[in-house]
Amino acid sequence: MLSSLVSDQGLFSRLLGEFLVRASALPDYVLTMGECWRSRETQSLYVLSGRGSRASLHPLRLAVDVELFVAGEWQRQSEQYAKLGALWVSLHPGCRWGGAFVSRPDGNHFELLRGSAAST
Repeated sequence: MLSSLVSDQGLFSRLLGEFLVRASALPDYVLTMGECWRSRETQSLYVLSGRGSRASLHPLRLAVDVELFVAGEWQRQSEQYAKLGALWVSLHPGCRWGGAFVSRPDGNHFELLRGSAAST
């Protein structure tokens, strides 16, 4: 039997694939991969530098950062990712978009909450 973490990671991978296919069909949108997995050591360095959160799901392989280009222009602001955020959260109740974070919006961040596979 798979552990709940592995089940969540499997669901995240499937949802990410669907997300990337659907997002690439949007006119003029090109997505490139940023960070998906990062070690706990790297995450700790990000936290110390003010660039990361102790609650990050990247070390658990349940989060990804993507880079968005629209009509060839790199999009840097969270609000420019809103269409992708809406697409991501529509895929599953456990999907969260970083652009909706209240304290530190992070538009290029997409994650799946722990325990989400159990609710499918």
